[in-house]
Formats: sequence, C-alpha cells, structure tokens
Amino acid sequence: KSVRFMIRTNDHPPPHVHAVKDDCEAVIEIETGSVVRSHGFSQRDVARLVKEVLATKSLLQEEWDAIHEQE
Repeated sequence: KSVRFMIRTNDHPPPHVHAVKDDCEAVIEIETGSVVRSHGFSQRDVARLVKEVLATKSLLQEEWDAIHEQE
C-alpha cells in the first residue's frame, strides 16, 4: 500500500498536506517542508515524504489554493 497525500477541505493555514499510510500519518508544510507532526513513520520515511512534498511544491500549492479559495 502506498502513501496518500491529502489536502483536507476544512483545514487551516499554513498550507500543508497529510501523508497517510495504514496507521501512519505525517503533516508537512508545503512551502518549507517542515514537519508539523508525525506518528508511525520512521525518520527515514518522513525524510522521503518531505523530499516528495518539496519536489511537487508548486503543484501542491496550486491544489491547496484551488481547495481553499479566498472568499
């Protein structure tokens, strides 16, 4: 089973993604790659997740903006 990256519609700034796999979850800020919190993933896994978020940062930010349009 692979890791799913999710942007939740009812979430709050700063822009971030939830990386989820089984009982593991990491919350990673899109712009900086800062890990807000993580449980269940190894440090090595979290480092890979951060690298993936930063590599796709512009796409993730576009998705965040589309989901959380300013009213």
